[in-house]
Formats: sequence, C-alpha cells, structure tokens
Amino acid sequence: MCIIKEYAQDWDFSLGINLQTITNYPSKELQLYIPSELMELEIETVSADVTLENGVEVQSLDIDAVSADIGAAGLWAGKIKIESVSGMTELSIEDNGKLPDKISVNSVSGDVVLLIPDSMGYELEMESVSGDQNIRNMSVTNRGDKVIYGDGGTEIEVETVSGDLIIDLR
Repeated sequence: MCIIKEYAQDWDFSLGINLQTITNYPSKELQLYIPSELMELEIETVSADVTLENGVEVQSLDIDAVSADIGAAGLWAGKIKIESVSGMTELSIEDNGKLPDKISVNSVSGDVVLLIPDSMGYELEMESVSGDQNIRNMSVTNRGDKVIYGDGGTEIEVETVSGDLIIDLR
C-alpha cells in the first residue's frame, strides 16, 4: 500500500499566516506512474482534480473526491466506484477484451459523463433529485426503472442530487 499525503498528520504548528489572503499560492501537481500489474487503485482527494490517462487497467478502482473533477481516458477496471461532492466525473471506458462488471457513481453536484465502447452492453439504474439522463447515439430499451443497452452485461448505478448523466459512445 502506498499513501501519499500533502503533510504529516502529526504536524502541529502555526505560522500566523492566513492562507486565504495569499493570492499567488502555488499550485501543485502530482504525477504517478501506475505499474501494469496493479490490482486495486484507491484515490481520496479534497480540492485536487484526478486525471487517469494512458489506459489504466486495474481490477478495482475506488475514487472519493470533494471539490474535484475526475477524468479517466482509456480506462479499464472490473469494478469502478466513484463518490464525488462538487465536481464533474468523466470516464472513458476501454474495451481491451474485457468489460467492467459494475460501475457505481454517486455525485452530489456534478455531472457524470460515461463514454463507452459500442461493444459494452449495460443495465443502467439512475436516481436523481434534479439531474437529467441523456443517452446519446444508442438505441436502448426501458424496463421499469432500468435502461438496457445491448446485452446488459455491465451493471451501472448512478445517483446524483443535482448532476446530469450523459452516456455516449467513444
């Protein structure tokens, strides 16, 4: 397990500086290179965007984010779980011969965009207080409160408070 933190939890000091008044506070960017044999990837962040690129492949992906956008291009994971407060989530799923078993996204106030390969059938269940569902470029079947595309092989659950869901083909 690898844990990366901005500061140690046991730091207890005060500089007498109000960081809210500093206008040129430097931004930070952390780039990690993920080994190809990684089985699980868990990311927790506050006020820092998460971008996964270059075809990340893991068995299980779990991201918890507050005030952060989440983006993943060329992603493959057997199980994907995203929990977001105040940030957009955009996942571009890759078909590398295997497709995800389950995608679960819970968003308070951010849109969710899923870009999927044509080969990925899914069964979608969405709950939202004020968000809309927009499925583009694919013919779906409605069965009660579920939407089915293709063979329905991937289970997709999306819950939003005020965010929209957009599903489109890659």
